[in-house]
Amino acid sequence: MPGLVLVVLVVLAVLAGGAAALRRLPGFGPYALYVDDVAVQPAHAFAGRYRAFIRPLTEAAGIYTHWDVATGQVSIGGQPVRVRYVGAEAATDLAPLVRRLGMKFRVNQWRRQVRVYSGRPLLPAVPAGRAAQVFMDGALLSSRAVEAGDDVLAPLKLLTLALGAGFGRGPQGEVLFDGNPIVAYNRGGAIYIPVGEACSRKGVRFSSLGLGRYYINSGAPVLTVPDERPPAAIRKVATADKLIALTFDDELAPETQKLLDILEEKKVPATFFVTGRSAEWQPAIAARIVAGGSELGNHTYDHTRLNEIGDIDEVRAEILGTRRAVFAATGTASELLRPPGGILTRDGEKAIAGSGQKLILWTVSVGDYLPGRKPADIVRGVVRGAAPGGIVLLHNAPAATIQALPAIIDQLRAKGFKFLTVSELLAQTNQGGGGTR
Repeated sequence: MPGLVLVVLVVLAVLAGGAAALRRLPGFGPYALYVDDVAVQPAHAFAGRYRAFIRPLTEAAGIYTHWDVATGQVSIGGQPVRVRYVGAEAATDLAPLVRRLGMKFRVNQWRRQVRVYSGRPLLPAVPAGRAAQVFMDGALLSSRAVEAGDDVLAPLKLLTLALGAGFGRGPQGEVLFDGNPIVAYNRGGAIYIPVGEACSRKGVRFSSLGLGRYYINSGAPVLTVPDERPPAAIRKVATADKLIALTFDDELAPETQKLLDILEEKKVPATFFVTGRSAEWQPAIAARIVAGGSELGNHTYDHTRLNEIGDIDEVRAEILGTRRAVFAATGTASELLRPPGGILTRDGEKAIAGSGQKLILWTVSVGDYLPGRKPADIVRGVVRGAAPGGIVLLHNAPAATIQALPAIIDQLRAKGFKFLTVSELLAQTNQGGGGTR
């Protein structure tokens, strides 16, 4: 028997070693992707080819990219490129793109790295300095800032999310912030820029709190952060009254107006969990939502799922940047947050707690965003799942959802339900322990 156990252990060890080697072979999983010395989202090896997401790649490389919203066609450097969509992100094969742009790339299969070389000068390293923290509107934004001489430097990506700025690279490799060159450095594959200069360009105040702590005041109300315990996920409110909240997720778009027409005609308030980027692109629609008695919640800045973000500071920037964008568009600052897909990570929970947001999930979800969904099925699913204190998840704004909404409202009203925003639902005095994990 001991001999048999020994044989089994040896076999298991060999299999484990073989699996580890297999994972290192080309064609399996993600590879770290760099453009010159700057890290971008991973490339993925598949069937001997390497695919990369276009948006982060071209931003890092400073290549002009045109997106045709109507057709989904993409051209890079003035030439059309074949793309595949993964969710909302477009990806392309790296080798033909790099050759077409006159660049080079190399793959280190054992380090699992893909490096694209543009031929531009590399960015200088961040000067040595004391570590610093940057706060925004009362909440911690970044713990990775650096005091360097008279400047405070922080990651470019965090500042573009938090401040709503565009960025890219110029023809000589210079870093562009809101279309103009800015002093930039490299630290561990991340681009760092001066926080004060970035704030000045966006017209927001930046000041020192002393002892290596700095403060960005975007103009939005100061957040109250009572503690940093992970927030309870609220799925419904405990009440015997027939109260219910309709919620709509995702980006504001022209089709949102059709949802608002229905809600306003039937005098029904709702809660729209929107991305910060779309609040900046569609401020008139955001303002109309609030003016019509509905409210806006936070759905991150660019709809990145939190499990795809390996940096707690970036999660903070997604949350705080959306809050700033919604306030700029509407003059209101909701403290309601729903992560894309309802997906949370431990870092996501910490970031939400540290920004004073309430975590809102749902009681009823009918997959209204799925292709081929029929309006009658959406209506049936919502009405069957409705319960006192419930939160209904719909989306903004598939055609089937728009068609289903009048019947959803009429049938729930016929059952005696009253519609509230999520904030109004949470304010009910008899909510008890409605939040559930």
